[in-house]
Amino acid sequence: MKRKLIYLLSVMLLLSLGSYGAIKINGENKQYKGEGLTIVTSFYPMYIAALNIADGIDGVQVMNLTENQTGCVHDYQLTTKDMRTLSGAQVVILNGGEMEEFMESVLDQQEGIQVIDSSAGMEFLTGSTHEHNHEEESNQQESSHVHNHSDINGHVWLNVERYMKQIQTITDGLCKIDPLHEGMYRKNEEKYLEKLESLKIELESLKEITSGAEIIIFHDSFAYLAEELGMEVVHAVNTDGETALSAGEIAEVVEEIKLHDISFLFTEEQYEHTIAERIEAETNATAYVMDSLVTGGLDKNSYIKGMKKNIEILKEAFAVKSK
Repeated sequence: MKRKLIYLLSVMLLLSLGSYGAIKINGENKQYKGEGLTIVTSFYPMYIAALNIADGIDGVQVMNLTENQTGCVHDYQLTTKDMRTLSGAQVVILNGGEMEEFMESVLDQQEGIQVIDSSAGMEFLTGSTHEHNHEEESNQQESSHVHNHSDINGHVWLNVERYMKQIQTITDGLCKIDPLHEGMYRKNEEKYLEKLESLKIELESLKEITSGAEIIIFHDSFAYLAEELGMEVVHAVNTDGETALSAGEIAEVVEEIKLHDISFLFTEEQYEHTIAERIEAETNATAYVMDSLVTGGLDKNSYIKGMKKNIEILKEAFAVKSK
C-alpha cells in the first residue's frame, strides 16, 4: 500500500511539475466536453478553495467528499456514500502531501476521473516523526518494535502564500479540463487571490511582533502558520484525538517550556484541550485555541474568516506578552 502510494504521488508530481495542470489517473489528459461538470474535493480546505474558483459558473457543481466537520483526514475511511459521490465526479481536487492516502486505491481504479493535486511541486515542511515503541515480554526476553510514520507535513493551507499557490494550481487544472469556462475560472481566481493578498498583508504586519518567537504547537498544521509569521516551533505535541501523552511526555514538554522560557501554547479547536490546559497549569505559558480551518460551514469566505480569527488571537497573545 505504501509503495503504491509513493509511486502514485511520484507520477502525479512528474506530470504536474511543468504546468501545475490536471492529472488523469488512467489514460491521457483530456478536456471535458459534457454538459455539466462535477468537482469532488477531498476535504474541507479544498472544498472552500473550489467553491471560490467555480463560483457562479453554470453547470459546474462542487461537492465535498468528506463531511465538513470531519477535520484532518489522515485516518479517514471511505464510506458507501463517498463511493457514490466519487462515481459521479469528473474531477477530484486533492490537497496532496500524503493527506489523502485513504483515496489512493479507489482513484487508481477510476477510468473517468481527472485529479488535480493542488500542492504539486511544493516543498513540504517535515513534521515530528511519530515513533511508537511497543515492548513485549516473551519467555523472559524483551523485544522492542518501533513503527515510524511519514513525517511529511501536508497542512500547507495554513500558510496563506502557499494556499494562494494552491488556488493557482487548481485554477490551472480546471481551465485545462474545462476550457469553455476558463474566463470565469480566471475571473474568480483573480477575485479570490485579491482577498487572500489582503490577508497576507495583515500577516506581514503581524510578523513584526511574532518573528523569532518560540512556541509549542499541539498540531503539525500550525507549523505552516508559524513559518509565515517567522515563529520557531520548539515542540509539536501529538494530540490528534487518538494518542494520549504519558506523564513522562508531558513532563518533557514542561521542561522544554521552562528551558526556553516559552509563553505561547497554540492548540486546535477541533480537538480536546485538556493536555494543553494541564501543561499551562504547570508553567507560565498560556494556551490559545486556534482554528486549523479543516471544518466549517458552506460560506465560501470561511477560510478568510477563520484566518482573520487566528490573527486576532495572535494579536491578543502578543499584546499580553508585551505588558
